[in-house]
Amino acid sequence: MYQIKTIPNPQTIASNNGGFFCIFTFMKIQVSKNYETLKDNYQDNRGIILEGGSRSGKTYSIIQFLTTHLLANTGLTITIGRETLTDIKDTILPDLFQIFGEFGLEKGVHYTWNKSEKHINLNGNLIRYIGVNDNPNKTHGLRQDIFWLNEIMPIDKFTFDQLEQRTTDFWILDYNPSSTIHWAYDVADKREDVLLFKSTVLDNPFVPPEVRKKILGYEPTERNQLLGTADEFLWKVYGQGERADAENKIFRNYELFDIEPIEYDYKFYGLDFGYANDPNGCVQTIINGNNIYITEILYEKGLLNGEIAEVLRPFAKDELVFCDSAEPKSIADLRLNHQIQAVPAKKGAGTIIEGIKRIKSFKIHLNKKSLNLQNEFQNYSYIEKAGKTIPEDKNNHLIDALRYSLAHYR
Repeated sequence: MYQIKTIPNPQTIASNNGGFFCIFTFMKIQVSKNYETLKDNYQDNRGIILEGGSRSGKTYSIIQFLTTHLLANTGLTITIGRETLTDIKDTILPDLFQIFGEFGLEKGVHYTWNKSEKHINLNGNLIRYIGVNDNPNKTHGLRQDIFWLNEIMPIDKFTFDQLEQRTTDFWILDYNPSSTIHWAYDVADKREDVLLFKSTVLDNPFVPPEVRKKILGYEPTERNQLLGTADEFLWKVYGQGERADAENKIFRNYELFDIEPIEYDYKFYGLDFGYANDPNGCVQTIINGNNIYITEILYEKGLLNGEIAEVLRPFAKDELVFCDSAEPKSIADLRLNHQIQAVPAKKGAGTIIEGIKRIKSFKIHLNKKSLNLQNEFQNYSYIEKAGKTIPEDKNNHLIDALRYSLAHYR
């Protein structure tokens, strides 16, 4: 399950008064299979992906590995990202400082922490942490030697691509596979320069016994069913670390296509506006009988109207682009100043539910290359709120654009 490793560390660290000292020569740490995988394979791979169940030790092992790596090197920059900064403060930072303590590292002596700049300096290395969806433009220009994206299911592939193209050494991703389609699966399964390692709670030596018992209670055994703790989805994803669909997902029946039909009944576009926190999302909608073929045209944050128009112009030359009517100025600007046939989509009470029903009335086909679109269809889910079951306002930017494109269709 785990091993006790002796870690040699002959490195010296600069002290606050300008001198140098050695923290330790050797120390023993308890490590899991995740740690061993990272240590043994990072030099031979562009990226390593840790996929697995809840509390399988992914995050803890990554921090252990990165800490030993930084103590053995100097002059490196590491970027750590999660969906929001709050997530990092609540999860990653407590584990990080706990592990620093286990390594004998003291704040102000062995490392410094700049809270306002969100930087940590250790052994002449820079660790910076960001909420990638809090300020998405910030990730676009970051340069680093290593990056780590934690719990990446809510993070889009554009963010990953932006970080990877500015990373010199290697990167790490981790997640619980709470869907059956995600862009990370393509990266994990298809790229020869990426190593995928799977783990479960049984591979984690650090998990408290009561937490282990809770997760094992999801297994649909006869005993757990009698106790009322069995849950097939929770067991598959969080217990076994397998890819599975949640029971509350909205769209379950759809297929993927390579080539769109040459002959069709209708073609038009839908556009959902975004900027800082949400992406601008645009889809091409083709209707052929009872079949609907959907292709992702745009999924990007921080774009002005002129930049949106540049993306749309090669596609929407003559077809209408149905837009979120909440932004009449942007619609008018696209139409009057950028030659895009932008018009407001019909919106009103009940239009989200009606739009979902309308989408489901077709046999749905998603373009194989439209990874963000597939991710939304995979993760768009119902939630319980004020005693009602409603669609969660999340993972729906391209789906909203699709609803707009169909709002006028009869």
